[in-house]
Amino acid sequence: MPNGIVSVWTHKAILPEVVSIMHGLGCRYVENLVWYKTALNNSDLNRASPYFRTTKEILLMFKKGDGFDIRHQRTADVIMDFEKPTSAWIKDDYTEPKPDSVFEMMEIMLPDARYVPTAGRGRLLEIWAKKSQERRTGWISVHELKTIREEEEVIVSSTVVDDGGVAVTSGAASLEMPDPSLATATPIEDDIEDGSSLDEAILAEIANDMDIDM
Repeated sequence: MPNGIVSVWTHKAILPEVVSIMHGLGCRYVENLVWYKTALNNSDLNRASPYFRTTKEILLMFKKGDGFDIRHQRTADVIMDFEKPTSAWIKDDYTEPKPDSVFEMMEIMLPDARYVPTAGRGRLLEIWAKKSQERRTGWISVHELKTIREEEEVIVSSTVVDDGGVAVTSGAASLEMPDPSLATATPIEDDIEDGSSLDEAILAEIANDMDIDM
């Protein structure tokens, strides 16, 4: 990408890693937006975190290059919203869709990239979209195709024991685990080097929240 704006949804637990990766790609941090959700009774939807409990998702915005039109706007950097019922979640992915206002913000900020009716297309790209989510006009959506194959193999072995002519048959079952190499996704490995590690339960909850296919 010679120039443009890249926005990444993340959680605070892996925020430094995301910033480091983007800087390595030549993208500099310029802004962030917070998506804060509450339950229908106005209580916080907080989840486990090493220091403070987390109540938000963070959209980090990076810029690469110059020379393209950016429309500054008065959009607030916090979106406050109620969590939607699971009936409104994205089918088959069991995750809540990101706010429409974020897509609208991008379209306003980058006028040269948004949908042009005469051309019949736009220049906005959503990576890691959900396969069954509704497509937005002017956006190219790329989703992950999960094709992990699981095979179950049952092995039965017989052992003859000389016990008065009685044959004893024993069975053993083994389950062949999925081969990661058969998946189109590359596993993400997180290294925590500050001496304080997240326990597995917290990491699993964070991954489930973000719907990261880790």
